[in-house]
Amino acid sequence: MTKQYSVARTIDARPDVVWALLTDAAGYGNWNPAVVSIQGPIEAGTTIELVSIASPKRTFKLKVAVMEPPHLMVSSDAMALGLFKGERTYRLRDRDGGTEFSMTEECSAGSWCERVVTCFTALTNDRHRAVSAVHAHRFNIGSERFADP
Repeated sequence: MTKQYSVARTIDARPDVVWALLTDAAGYGNWNPAVVSIQGPIEAGTTIELVSIASPKRTFKLKVAVMEPPHLMVSSDAMALGLFKGERTYRLRDRDGGTEFSMTEECSAGSWCERVVTCFTALTNDRHRAVSAVHAHRFNIGSERFADP
């Protein structure tokens, strides 16, 4: 079984500004309520350790597999024996002086995938509303621009 979830927003800031926010592990707590902590630099080839409110007693080890600043980042994680494989793709595209931001989460394998996607869907909706509000505040623009479609 493979599940996929995607979100997209237009942000009134250049891709390099949004990229700086996405790759600043120390600053995640300022804008992402779904992340308890992140350890390690968010750089190509590194493995970061992420603790999420979805499972605060578990540390997810995410490999930053692809990084093409300031437009593309892909991270992935997996469990032994193929019980779970997850991949997150962040894309930032120039759009009229701002950024078209998208994030896609894809996971595969059995009931683990179903549980992760169910948690992720709920968290991502909240997370992206929070991110949108932070962007609206940080970039001094109206939050109605980030309303859910």
